[in-house]
Amino acid sequence: MKITGVKQNILKKEFEMRHRGRRFKYPLGLLMVTTDEGLDGHVMTFTTNTKLVKLYMPDIRDTIIGRDPWDIEAIWQDLSRGRSPGWLAVAGLVDICLWDITAKKAGVPLYKMLGAYRDKIRAYASCAFLDNDQKFIDAALAARKDGFTAFKFRAYDNAPDDIRLCRALREAVGDTMDLMIDPACSYDRKTAMEVGRVLDELKFYWYEDPLSNTDINGLADLTAALNTQISVGEDLILEPYRLFPQYLERRACDSVRLNARESGGISALKRAAALCDAFNVKYELYNFGPTLLSAAFLHVALATRNCDFIAVPIPRGALDPGMKDIIWPEKDGYVHAPTKPGLGYEIDWGEIKALTAEEV
Repeated sequence: MKITGVKQNILKKEFEMRHRGRRFKYPLGLLMVTTDEGLDGHVMTFTTNTKLVKLYMPDIRDTIIGRDPWDIEAIWQDLSRGRSPGWLAVAGLVDICLWDITAKKAGVPLYKMLGAYRDKIRAYASCAFLDNDQKFIDAALAARKDGFTAFKFRAYDNAPDDIRLCRALREAVGDTMDLMIDPACSYDRKTAMEVGRVLDELKFYWYEDPLSNTDINGLADLTAALNTQISVGEDLILEPYRLFPQYLERRACDSVRLNARESGGISALKRAAALCDAFNVKYELYNFGPTLLSAAFLHVALATRNCDFIAVPIPRGALDPGMKDIIWPEKDGYVHAPTKPGLGYEIDWGEIKALTAEEV
C-alpha cells in the first residue's frame, strides 16, 4: 500500500469562541490522505492548524506521497523533527490520518489496534466561556439532562466572580455531577490558593491550569496543599511530551492535560500516556474540537488506563459539521467506543461538499 495524495477541504463554517473579552473565529477543514488501495485517512483541522496545513501542503506532499502508510513512526519523525513549532501540529494531523488508514486496513476500530483498555469512558461536558452565572447553571443542568455526569467550564478569570460561580454551580447540581474549572493560567499564587481552598470545600474534581505553566514551584505548592487535583500542561505546545517530565519529577501536578490538537497526534500522545503511567499520574487529554479530531483522542483514551474522561463540547452540534456520526454520551454518562474500522465516525460527504469554500 502506498500513499497517493493529500488534500484539504477548507470549510465555510467557522467556530466562534470568546476568550478574555475577545472573540475568535476558528476555521475548520477536512484533511484527507489517500492510498492506492482506496483506503483513505481523515481528520478535521481546527483553529490555526487549518491555515498551517494549507501553508505547508507542498512540503507535506513531498514528504509522504509514495510512502507506505504503515511507516507511521518514520513519517511522524520526518514531519516533526528539526522543524518549526507549527510542524508538530501538522505532523500530528497527518499522523492521525495514517492511524485511520492502517486501522481500516486491519478492519478494527483504532483503539483496538492501539491496545484496548476499555470500550467506554466517562464524558464531561466542556463549556466555553459564558457571560453570566445563570447561563453557566443552565448549561450544567442541560448537560446533566443529556446524561453527562461531569461539567468543566471556563469562568471569569478573577477570584471573587469565579468563587461565586463555583458555589452557585455546586448548589445547582448538588452531588450529581463532578465539576472542573479552567482559569487558563490567569491567577497569581495568592489568588490560586484562595480559589483552590474553596474548590476543596466544594469537592471539585480538578483545578486546571490555575497558574502560568512556567511557575513550576507555585504549581508544586498548590499540588501539595490542596486535595483537588491540579491539572496542568494544556499550553505546553512545543514538544510538550518532552517538556512535562519536569512537572512529574517536581510533583507539580496530579494530572497532565496535554493539548491533543497541537502535541503531535496519536504517536506523541502514546508516549505521554506511558510516561504519566510510569509516575502514577493521571493523563487527561485536552481534546476540545470537532468530532473527526476528538475521535482520534477518544481512541487514545480508550487504550489508556490512567485517563478518566473525554471532553465533549456543548451544546450538541457545536463542532460537528459534515458528520453523520458524532461523539455524544449515552444516558450512563459514558461515550462508548465506535464499532466501525479506523476512527469509526462517518463523514457526510454531501454536507462537506456544500460547506467547502476551498480545496488545497
